[in-house]
Amino acid sequence: MQIKIKTENSEFNRKFLENRIHAEMAQASKYFAGYNFKKKTHELAFYAYDGDEIIGGITANINLAAWAEITALFIAPKYRGLDLASRLIERLETTAKAKGCFGIIVQVWSCQPRAFFEKFGFKVFGRLDNCPQGESLFLLQKTL
Repeated sequence: MQIKIKTENSEFNRKFLENRIHAEMAQASKYFAGYNFKKKTHELAFYAYDGDEIIGGITANINLAAWAEITALFIAPKYRGLDLASRLIERLETTAKAKGCFGIIVQVWSCQPRAFFEKFGFKVFGRLDNCPQGESLFLLQKTL
C-alpha cells in the first residue's frame, strides 16, 4: 500500500467526496434516505430600494436540513431606524416557512448587533471565542 496526500482541487474530486458523503448520510438517516442531493441550494433574497437605489437587503440559503442560513443583512446607515431590517427578517421568515424550512440560522460576531436577532426570538446555540482574535462568533437559531 502506498498512500499519498495530494493537493488537487478538481470538480471530479469534489463530486466524488460529496457523493460518498451523501450515500453514507442516506444510509444513516431516515431524513436523508429519500433526499435529492442533486437539487440546487435555494437562495432567498429580498432588497429594499429608495427609488432605483438599493439601500439594503437580506440573503439566505436553504441548507440540506431545510434551515435557512442568513448570509447577509445590511441597511445603509441613513435608512436605519425605519424598521427596514425588521421587515426584511419578517419577509424571510414567512418565505422560509412557506418553503418548508424548520428554522433560520445566523452567525453574528461580537462587533455586530446580536440583540437585533434576539429581539426576533433568535437564541444563541453556539459560541466561538477568539474567532478572529479578540472577537467572538455567535451562532443563533430560530425555529419556525
